[in-house]
Amino acid sequence: AAASTTYSILDVRTNDAGTYTVILTNASGSVTSAPAILNVTPAPTYASYMEAVLTDNPIHYYPLDETDGTVANDGGSLATVGGTYTGGFTLGRASAAGRLGTCVRFDGQPGTFVDLGLFHPGDAVTVEAWANLDPTASHSPSFHDLVGRMDGSYVIDYAPGDIVQFAAFNDSKVMADVFGATPSARGVWHHLVGVFSGGTATVYVDGVKGTEQTVGGVLQNLGCRQLRQDIHIIR
Repeated sequence: AAASTTYSILDVRTNDAGTYTVILTNASGSVTSAPAILNVTPAPTYASYMEAVLTDNPIHYYPLDETDGTVANDGGSLATVGGTYTGGFTLGRASAAGRLGTCVRFDGQPGTFVDLGLFHPGDAVTVEAWANLDPTASHSPSFHDLVGRMDGSYVIDYAPGDIVQFAAFNDSKVMADVFGATPSARGVWHHLVGVFSGGTATVYVDGVKGTEQTVGGVLQNLGCRQLRQDIHIIR
């Protein structure tokens, strides 16, 4: 029960299901609304993180769990030959959890990245990554790119101060620039998501929504190269 003009339920659970009514009261008396029924369906469970991701039918999905070679396999719906590991990298490292498989460590030196070839996701994009920034990683300025498209269409990275940043340009070359709510601790795994849809950019870090900015338009496409690069440890 609540006494307010609005009522919100955060972190909805199955025991929140039921019938809800609103009582309006003034000097002449009160009236009760027709009942509204709230049904809560439990979230599905998956045998692996990969299964959960593929259920969303991503256009590209790079687990980065190879143990040898230079090819980063792509499990997405538009998969072709996968990405190419370049520079200083170490495969088969421990990741955030066993359900994620292994990960790759990048040494952060120039020329170290995964070349994902040429593709454009369309008018909107959602970028998701697991990352663990090495406490010794340093740049000047201290930007650490995770996933980006080299024409500047979009990039998710660690900005100075270890704040997660997601930037996206619309078709009028106007940039939406959004940030995580708080700095991300180094040496700890974080789940990062950047979304540009309907002209609005939003970023989430470990499930917590950061800032949001609306610039309108659709995602810029200049036809240049996409890559995943120089953070020290990334999955």
